[in-house]
Amino acid sequence: MFTSFLIVVIGLITLCLVLYGSLTLIQFIYYLTPNKIVYVASNMLAVAPVLDTIIGKYLTGNSDYSKFLGKNGSALHEEIEGLDTPNYHFVELGCGMAKVSRYINTKYQWKDVVGVEGELVVLTFARLRNFISKKKIRLVRANLFKIAIPEKSVVYCYLTTPMMDKLYKDGRLFGKLVISLSFQITGIQPTEKLTIIGFQQRVLVYDLRKVQKL
Repeated sequence: MFTSFLIVVIGLITLCLVLYGSLTLIQFIYYLTPNKIVYVASNMLAVAPVLDTIIGKYLTGNSDYSKFLGKNGSALHEEIEGLDTPNYHFVELGCGMAKVSRYINTKYQWKDVVGVEGELVVLTFARLRNFISKKKIRLVRANLFKIAIPEKSVVYCYLTTPMMDKLYKDGRLFGKLVISLSFQITGIQPTEKLTIIGFQQRVLVYDLRKVQKL
């Protein structure tokens, strides 16, 4: 009986590994097709500690947030007093495989975690991986320039400067705490710049929560 159960378990694990490997291979082949834009994923090893630091600083209401930082600059979120994430939505625009959304969903409590992606094939891959990892994330296909972003949201973007400019000029970022990996908003001074290791180099914070639509 036990042997049969063990064989079933091993078979299921093997099947999952095969499906995951096949998924990765299909995604790679898809990106090799002509006229496809390849999106480079956020380097989570570099980005994660900076995200923790930003959340610790901007979503606590505690001016002395530095006492909650670990040796690597990462916020010790379990100890942060007055963490306000349960009152915020987290929205990742151009989420790709939703690595940032999965990370942020694991570490903090939010009203909602939403990954927005316009490419159907990429979104399908993200949904499959999300299903496998059993994360409570909403992954939606939508035009980044038309989707309604909830009030009181943290918006994470890894987009180009022209895309950031359009989002800003359209008023979609007003009233939000915006975190942009690498790319700035033209003519707008970031609230803070944080350096990260690697080719992505920097994270820009735009605290637009008090900025109203024109």
